[in-house]
Amino acid sequence: MKKLLLILALLFASPVYAQFVRVDCNTTKPAASVIATCWDNGTLKAKYWTGSAWVDWPILGGGSGTVTSVGLSGTPNQITVTGTSPITTSGTWTLSIPTNPTLPGTTTGTFSGNLTGNVTGNVTGNADTVTTNANLTGPVTSVGNATSIANDAVALGTQTTGNYVSSATANQGLLITGTEGASLGLIDCAASEILKRNAGDTAWECAADSTGGSPTFDAIASGTNTTAAMVVGTGGSLAVSGSGTIAATTAAALAANGANCSAGNAPLGVDAAGAVESCFDVATQTELNTHEALTGTSAHGATTTNTASQLVSRDASGNFAAGTITAALSGNATTATALAANGTNCGAGDAAGGVDANGNAEGCFTPSGGSGDITDVWACTTGNCNALTAASGDSLDAGSADASSPTTRSTTLPATCTEGQHHQDTDSGGSETYVCTATNTWTKLVGEGAVTTSGLTMATARLLGRTTASTGAIEELTVSAPITLSSGALSLAGYTFSQKTTLSVAAAATYTTPAGVRALFVQLVGSGGGGGGIDGVTSQAGMASGGNGGGYAEKFITSPSATYTYTITVGGAGGTAGANNGTAGGTTSFSDGGATNMTGPGGNGGTTMTSGTSLVTQAPNTTAVTGTGGDINLSGSFGQYGLRLSGSAGIAGAGGASMLGVSDTRGVTSATGVSALNFGVGGGGAGSTDNTDRAGGQGGAGVIIIWEFK
Repeated sequence: MKKLLLILALLFASPVYAQFVRVDCNTTKPAASVIATCWDNGTLKAKYWTGSAWVDWPILGGGSGTVTSVGLSGTPNQITVTGTSPITTSGTWTLSIPTNPTLPGTTTGTFSGNLTGNVTGNVTGNADTVTTNANLTGPVTSVGNATSIANDAVALGTQTTGNYVSSATANQGLLITGTEGASLGLIDCAASEILKRNAGDTAWECAADSTGGSPTFDAIASGTNTTAAMVVGTGGSLAVSGSGTIAATTAAALAANGANCSAGNAPLGVDAAGAVESCFDVATQTELNTHEALTGTSAHGATTTNTASQLVSRDASGNFAAGTITAALSGNATTATALAANGTNCGAGDAAGGVDANGNAEGCFTPSGGSGDITDVWACTTGNCNALTAASGDSLDAGSADASSPTTRSTTLPATCTEGQHHQDTDSGGSETYVCTATNTWTKLVGEGAVTTSGLTMATARLLGRTTASTGAIEELTVSAPITLSSGALSLAGYTFSQKTTLSVAAAATYTTPAGVRALFVQLVGSGGGGGGIDGVTSQAGMASGGNGGGYAEKFITSPSATYTYTITVGGAGGTAGANNGTAGGTTSFSDGGATNMTGPGGNGGTTMTSGTSLVTQAPNTTAVTGTGGDINLSGSFGQYGLRLSGSAGIAGAGGASMLGVSDTRGVTSATGVSALNFGVGGGGAGSTDNTDRAGGQGGAGVIIIWEFK
C-alpha cells in the first residue's frame, strides 16, 4: 500500500494539479480539479475530478526496494524523498532529493531542476549551465574548473566559422617559407637585381636588368610617349643610336654660342644652332633725335607751336598752332568774328524782310505806323476797317486806353450788354465788377467776405433756390404752407422743428434718425470744381475761368428710415501750376437703400487759358451737373469767365456758387486761384502776367443739412 501511494505521488506530481487527497468518490464533488485515491465500489482507485465527474487516472511505472519515508514538502507539485533507498521512475516529474540517493538503471525524459553532486555514467542531452570540479581526460582535459584542448586535437572543417586560410600557393613572384605558421612575401632578390619573368615566361626570377648596369629600353615605333617620363639624373648621359631623335621640352643651353650681328645691327632671325641670320641696321635714339628735317638743311624737333621748318605735333588736347592752311575745308565754324564783306542795306526808312547768307538785306519794305483811328494805323482800305482781329502771336497794348470792348468803365451800368461783356463801376473805386450773363442782363461779381457783406439783398422769409430744374440764376423762393419760416427756423404744419444736423466730409458714414423724429428735410450739395491753372509767359497774360458749383437736391421725408448711408467729399483740386484744367468735385450722396437715394454731383473744374497779349475771354466748363433723387434737383452755377485785356492786364474768373453757398472766390490778376470756403462753391481761376506758373483754387467741400421734425 505504501508503495502504491509513493508511485502515485511520483506520477501525479505535476504543476497543473494543486492537491493529492483521499476521498469518497461516490459522494465527494470538489470545487476544483483534484487527484485523489478513493473507494470505487469496494476497489481503491486513483481518480481525477474534471470539474463535473470522476475519471480513472492511469498508474504508470514501477520498481522495487523499500521506501522508508515519503512525504510532500517544499513548493507545490514537488516531492521530497528521504532515505537512501533506490527509486526507479519513468515519465516527466520534478524531484528534490536533499540526500544522496542512487538512481539505478537509465533515467530518461526531461529532468528539470538543479542536480548537485557527482554523476557516474554517461549524461546525454543539454544543460543550461555546467559547473564541474571533475577531471576530464582525453583531447579535452580539465583540472578543477580549468579546461584545455590538446594540440592538433581540433580539425578545421565546415563546422568552424570566421575567416581562415586553407592553403597558399607560391606563384606570381610570391614565396612561402615554412609550413605551419608559414610567411608569405616577395622573392628576395640580390642588390641591383629586379624581379621579372624569365625569357621562357615560365617562372618569376631575380636577374640584372641588362649587362653592365645600363638599362636599355624598347624602341617606340611611332607616336609620342604621353604616359611616362624618362629622367636623366645629374651626371648621367643619354645616347641616341640609329636615326631616332629626342625632343626636349626645354634646354638649359645650346651646345655652343651662336654668331652675333655687329654693333648697331639686329638679326632677322636665328638658325637651329643659335647663329643670327640676315642682320640689318637699327637707328639709335641719338640718331632719331638729330635726324634732318624734310628740307634736309637743319635738325628739327616736333612742336605744337607755329614754328617754320619743323614737324607739327598735337598738344595734350589734340590742338596745334599753324599759319595759313591751304586746303579745301568742309563743315561749320563755331563762331566767326566777321563776314567776308559788308552786305548791302535797305534804303532809309525801310526795313529788311530778311538777310541772305552773305549779309545782304532781302525784301526791303516801308513799314506803316502812326496814331488815330484804326484805319489810319493799319492803312485799312478794304473790309471792316473798324474791327480789329488779332491772330495767334499778335499783341495789342490797351493799357493806356480809357476803355476796350467788351470791357467798359463808367459811373453808370450800361442799359444793354452782350453775353461775356464786363463792366467796372468807377464810383466804387473800381471794386464793383459786373459780367453780362445773358443779353442785357448784368450780374455783379461778389468779392470776398461774409454773406452779410456780399451786397446781395432778398425779401423777408424767403429761401434761395430755383423753381425749375433748368440751369439759371439763383431765385428767391417763397415759403408757403404747410412750411413756415420765422426767426430763422422752418416749421411744418403738424410737425415741430427739433434741430438741424450738418454732416461734413466723410466716406460711407451712417446717419441715425434720432428717437421721436417723424420727418426729415434733407438738403445736399456736391463739392465744387477746382479753378483752372495758368502757364505764365514773360510779357504775356493768362486768366483761367473758375470752377463750377456742385449739384443740389432737397427732399422732405415723412417716414424716415432708422439709418442712412452718406458720402461727402472735399472740393475738386485746382489745376496744377501750368496750363491745366481744374478737377471736378466729388458726389455727395444720402440713401437708405430704398425709397430715398439722393445725390449731388460735383461741379466741373475751371478751364485754363493760353497766355498771350490779345483781348480774349476764357469760358468755363458749360456742362451742367444736376442733383438727383430729391423733390427739387438743381445745378450749381458755372464759374466766371477769365478775361485778358492785354499782355499785362486781366482778371481770372471766380468760382461758381452753389445752392448752399455763395461764391467766395474773387477773381485775381496775377496770383494763385482763391480756394472756396463755402459749401459746394467752385474754386477761383489762376491769373498770371509774368513768367510764373500758377495753380487754380480748390473747390468748396460738399455738405448735407438735415432738418429734423418731431
